[in-house]
Amino acid sequence: MRGRRKFFPVFVGFFLLSLLIFIFSQKGLANGVTGVLQTITLPIQRYSFSFFHSSSGGDENIDLRMQAAKVAALEKDNQALRDQFAVINPSSKTLIPAFIVGMPAFLPGISIVDEIIIDKGSDDKIKPGSSIVFKDNLIGKIVKTSPHLSVVDLLNHKGFSFTAKTTATHALGIMQGTGTETIVLNNVLLSDTLQKGDIVVTKGDINSDGLGFPPDLIIGKIISINKKASALFQSAEVERLVDVTRLEMVFVMMR
Repeated sequence: MRGRRKFFPVFVGFFLLSLLIFIFSQKGLANGVTGVLQTITLPIQRYSFSFFHSSSGGDENIDLRMQAAKVAALEKDNQALRDQFAVINPSSKTLIPAFIVGMPAFLPGISIVDEIIIDKGSDDKIKPGSSIVFKDNLIGKIVKTSPHLSVVDLLNHKGFSFTAKTTATHALGIMQGTGTETIVLNNVLLSDTLQKGDIVVTKGDINSDGLGFPPDLIIGKIISINKKASALFQSAEVERLVDVTRLEMVFVMMR
């Protein structure tokens, strides 16, 4: 509407000049006068056409596209919330939604992501050691907080370790980050059975302060097994089921 108001004076000027051309042509005046007037009016026509489309239709289209993008983002966030709250474990009563706002040192196709930044911090009562989940999948652990942000180490972060178990055979081991895309279940007794395709979950290691991982959060799926009769332990390579680079929202477990 604002664009149309701006366009009105231009339209009036263009109309008056066009009327002059018509009068001169009807009275048979020199072609030179008409040519001069047309030279003046043609740029105005071009301007008025582009102005009308950019100022009214263009602005309206941009506004509509922006509104559509906001609605789509809101629907996506709401769907993520609905999906998370439909999960039995962990309980939605202990969760705070957080947006991923950074992935330090991550370059698609060049480097991996083993750390993320979320938009919740100490002002939101977030503490280092809190678990980060998406649905019933364990994503990582908060290692550092500031008033409005937190640093999260992902499961594949080198040096990350915690106890885990397999769901089908109940084998126990230590899940360790490798600094690569995959993670490894180490220190599994030779007497325990590991199966390719078995799902690995957290054993549970919550401390007296309520920090740590609750039991039965999904870690990933076994994709290969390393077992030697001469070794003390066997191990398994585990693939995570959630691609963190595709996530926009995660959830902080509160205790």
